[in-house]
Amino acid sequence: MVWASNYKSRLVRLIILQKRAIRLITRSCYRCHTKELFSSHHILTIEQIRVLQTGVFMFCYKHDLLPKTFADYFNLGSASHSHYTRTASNYRTIFAHTNTRKFSVKVVGPTVWNNLPADITNVPLLHLFKKRLRAYVLTLSN
Repeated sequence: MVWASNYKSRLVRLIILQKRAIRLITRSCYRCHTKELFSSHHILTIEQIRVLQTGVFMFCYKHDLLPKTFADYFNLGSASHSHYTRTASNYRTIFAHTNTRKFSVKVVGPTVWNNLPADITNVPLLHLFKKRLRAYVLTLSN
């Protein structure tokens, strides 16, 4: 989760290595498009892995499976005011003053969690959550 939370320009070499590996695994030509190779073999890209790991982190936060250090790491929308709004059950995103802060889990976590479908976020068990989230992330295009 830490190494993939970075500028895309800093991940280019890693992405290129991942694409080269999928071409070697599938014995495809070196100029072959990899998007279809990743999806047909159900292999996650670097960006999809980041979303998956961030989603699992947020699930663990929601269900108090993280160390006590993270006890008040995120705030729900309902914590900011007393009246009901459509986003009362969403986690509040914080403003990042620096570009480095934009990549932290404190900023990215609520965004990833709030963008997940309700049928995934409402799953009560971690292994079922991971399974559904992985299936969902595989449908996302980069």
